[in-house]
Amino acid sequence: MFSLVLKYEFAAWRRSYVRFLMVIGMVLLVGCIAVALRLPIVSDLAMILPVLAILALPVSQFVLVVVSYYRSLYGPRGYLAHTLPIPAGTLYAGKLVAAMTELVISAVLMLAAIVLTSVALDVAARNMPFSGLRQVLRIIASIPAIGRWIAGLGLMFLISFVANIVSIFFAISTGSEARWQGLGIGGPVLVYVLLYVATQLLTIVLMLALPLGLQIDMTPVVLAEARGVIAMPQLQIVTGNMLTAFWDALREPNPLVSTVGLGSFLSAPLTGVVCAWLTVRSIRWRTSLR
Repeated sequence: MFSLVLKYEFAAWRRSYVRFLMVIGMVLLVGCIAVALRLPIVSDLAMILPVLAILALPVSQFVLVVVSYYRSLYGPRGYLAHTLPIPAGTLYAGKLVAAMTELVISAVLMLAAIVLTSVALDVAARNMPFSGLRQVLRIIASIPAIGRWIAGLGLMFLISFVANIVSIFFAISTGSEARWQGLGIGGPVLVYVLLYVATQLLTIVLMLALPLGLQIDMTPVVLAEARGVIAMPQLQIVTGNMLTAFWDALREPNPLVSTVGLGSFLSAPLTGVVCAWLTVRSIRWRTSLR
């Protein structure tokens, strides 16, 4: 059943997203060619086209994921979806995995668009293709401990990314229940706002309650800037009263040494698990189609 859900999700996605890709691809190609030709005035103005294309790739895919989830479960297609002998958990899991896969594909396409734009700028500057990209990668590789930073930030981004999609699906499903239908599209929006406020409060509570923190020392960054080089902050796990660290941060907004309660990093996964369970429960027992 799961593979069947994925099959139909990707089929519907291809039909819709190919149209966006054709338009975005044309805009990107025209802009890159105009930039590479280095025409007076025209090339400078044309630079906005690749920028718009790069931004449009993830934005269009994100909007498409949200609209597709709503239409497939609570729009006209919802009548068919809920008559199929597919468990609510399987239906939700298929849509979630498909949405995340589609967004990852969109991110890869965005990176490809950035590389193509970089090549166009290299050609315009009469440099070898990819020379600008190689220079950026060399600078990044020269930063001490950059591998650990990329791994840590990548993991945080992945957790936040999944939790955000789960939260949006929760808001759509809960906001489309019978008790919210009088608000129309305002139902999912209101539920999302309430969820956002609750998540922020939970983040603060967890940050202060867990006696474990991440100490961030910006001194190496300041010293490196004085020498004209790049450095990363020093990180250290510390224990103690996070309320004191929180109060110190309020009194001194930009300290060289600050501590962030590690409990705050638990907010996204906890919220994601609860929202996923409530969404499946809503799909199974509280679906209300207009």
